[in-house]
Amino acid sequence: MAWKVNLSDDVSVDFDDLPPEFFGQIAEADRTANWYGVYLAPGGDDQRLYRVIAAIALRAGVDPPAEPKTMRDATRLLDMLERTDDVADQPMMDGFPPMPDGPETGSVSTSPGGTDGPTPSPENSLSDGS
Repeated sequence: MAWKVNLSDDVSVDFDDLPPEFFGQIAEADRTANWYGVYLAPGGDDQRLYRVIAAIALRAGVDPPAEPKTMRDATRLLDMLERTDDVADQPMMDGFPPMPDGPETGSVSTSPGGTDGPTPSPENSLSDGS
């Protein structure tokens, strides 16, 4: 499982879109984790949780939230985290994720079904013997 941070209704940042160096920089200040540990467990402790969310906010061009002073503040930070499907667990088509809002299979035709082309007009009909 992976994570994303919802900074607002309009701004979300998926961990899988960030480079490993991003997590490595956060891990440098954390004596108990490496970059992958920060990626897997962003809420490993209260300080890591704040550093991750603040760094993501700055990267997204959003003001970071205030550092938590109470458990209520820390819970708000936790609420910003959301579990996402791991890339390896997502459905794939020919090794790539399917395109959203596209046809599931085959091509899309704009002509009505069961037609062989335009209907001939009566004036162009040769059946009247002329």
